[in-house]
Amino acid sequence: MSLVDTGFDDPTDFNTTQLQVLDEHLRCPICKELFNTTMMLSTCSHSFCALCIRRSLSAEQKCPKCRKEAVEKSLIHNYDLDNVVQSWKDTRPTSVHDISQPVSIPTHDDDIFQPLSTTRRSTRIHSQTKPNYATTYPDHRSSNTVQPMSSSVHHPTQATSENMVECPICQQSMQQAVVNIHLDRCLKGDRSIPVVHQTTSQQPTVMTLPITKSKPSAVYLGQRPIQQVFGVKKDKEIKSLLKSYHLPDHGDRKQMIWRYTEYVTMWNANNDSESPVSAHVLIQRLQKMENSMLAEKNNQLKRKTEDTDTHRDHYKDDYSRLIDEVKRRK
Repeated sequence: MSLVDTGFDDPTDFNTTQLQVLDEHLRCPICKELFNTTMMLSTCSHSFCALCIRRSLSAEQKCPKCRKEAVEKSLIHNYDLDNVVQSWKDTRPTSVHDISQPVSIPTHDDDIFQPLSTTRRSTRIHSQTKPNYATTYPDHRSSNTVQPMSSSVHHPTQATSENMVECPICQQSMQQAVVNIHLDRCLKGDRSIPVVHQTTSQQPTVMTLPITKSKPSAVYLGQRPIQQVFGVKKDKEIKSLLKSYHLPDHGDRKQMIWRYTEYVTMWNANNDSESPVSAHVLIQRLQKMENSMLAEKNNQLKRKTEDTDTHRDHYKDDYSRLIDEVKRRK
């Protein structure tokens, strides 16, 4: 069973080196997951998840990858890489499924009327000599609008090989003028070929669909927390600081300092995101994380105590024998 079947994704889901490398480059070097709100260090141009790099810099002001000096002020939101990662996330399951399908390659000229196989063979667009007959193209002597192929049998107009390219995702041949529009659709699962209109001057115009991007509704992020110097603060002051941000104020000094520091990191990472959550949700996540850490710590202490008791019971007879031997020597 592959990792993708178990709900986990990994570069090894792909059986081609090129796609494995691509998938790996779109992952955070710290958490090894696909980038989530990508932040780039201006000092060295390395990118990480917003939460990962902010946690790392709060512990050590160095780039985790190249060890170059860095601070949080040098972080820049890499919006372009965020868009690439989101497109990759949308198309990745389909890509993994398609690449695992068997490939059927036509061996005779008569097979050119069969649907082209949807496999990945190359990541570069190159010229093809066979046109795709799913859409007809106008003759150079005509300026008529291109129409989809009808059910009646006819011979499509031949297009020159210089104007034909192949989609690197679905392998369909099409005119070079529409390949960029097709790639944007193909990444989202739509493998249709855009229709091209020809003018009398032979300058093609590409039909495009209007793209509308919904804006996230405004959420209350809460008051921006700032870094504190806890060495000069008393426990009472730390508790008041936590209360001012609606954070729990229980626990010892070390636990309260960790809670506030982690909240600052989470708040800044949430503020970097294009889809931030409210301050209430952020505090709930922090409490859930802290409870999980405390539970794990208690389990470790419990296991340690049980191991000590088991060890003592196992060697109880040996201890008694050694004690008796020492008494006899006296």
